[in-house]
Amino acid sequence: LSLKGVTFGEVLYEDRGISQFDMDGIAGLGFAGLSSVTRPTLLEHLGQQHPSTPRMFSMYLGTQEGQVSHLLYGGYDLSIVGANATWHYTPVVRTRSGGLLYWTVVMPSLSVVKETKGKAMLQVCSSSDPCVAIVDSGTSGIALPTTYYQKVLAKVTKGLNCMGIVCINVRLHSFPTLEVHLAPDNVFPLRPEDYVVCNKMRECVVRFQSSGDAQLWILGDAFMEAYYTLFDVENLRVGFACEGSCSGGSWHGMGGGLLEEPTPQWVLVTRQLATAALAFGGVLLALAGVALVMR
Repeated sequence: LSLKGVTFGEVLYEDRGISQFDMDGIAGLGFAGLSSVTRPTLLEHLGQQHPSTPRMFSMYLGTQEGQVSHLLYGGYDLSIVGANATWHYTPVVRTRSGGLLYWTVVMPSLSVVKETKGKAMLQVCSSSDPCVAIVDSGTSGIALPTTYYQKVLAKVTKGLNCMGIVCINVRLHSFPTLEVHLAPDNVFPLRPEDYVVCNKMRECVVRFQSSGDAQLWILGDAFMEAYYTLFDVENLRVGFACEGSCSGGSWHGMGGGLLEEPTPQWVLVTRQLATAALAFGGVLLALAGVALVMR
């Protein structure tokens, strides 16, 4: 596919960390709300100039020798995963503060599971207070909000010789499985080999990083390498290819709904104070009425 009229931004300065990356540039595949240079965005250009092509793109990140990574616009190839592979979809959600920006999805929970015991050693987030995650190939690992980072990392590395995300004298099977629950009914297991990298010297690195105080989880390359990913622009949903390893997958609808965000604490406190003030005012009025009657 060829495109006309695409605007490119020139980078004039790179900090030391970015300059060490082996890349030619960045092509944003998020929504228009994120774009600061390329307007219309690449996705908008593709939709306008190639209207007959399905508005979707798939991303396969190969990890083994002979596996060729690809970005395919307009379709996908499930045969890469297996003859019986299917898409497990999760809806993209809009936030009240920003509308459609990232490929944002709802994560009801994440569990740390020790396979030998078969039960969760730790579960964060909940269906009543779910977390919010971004599916992003620009993040190499899995990013956790500061609120959860230390708690989850401590459980993943419990009993191992680790300092932060770096562990020595360990093996892959020493790490637990992670179960990522995505709305509405999907459960995606991440085996140790999906989120931990080890060398022959038994030195391992957990592919975790902090996403800061934004309270956003990021399912980056570590997750997308485990699950071939489909970004459905038309139906506002993200699909992950599974062949027997996942549960769920019954939902095939359209996303784009408004995220039910928890009411901020300051709003709850204000409401409580207002209710208390009204109740107190009612008591004063009642007392004033009693005083009038007594007179």
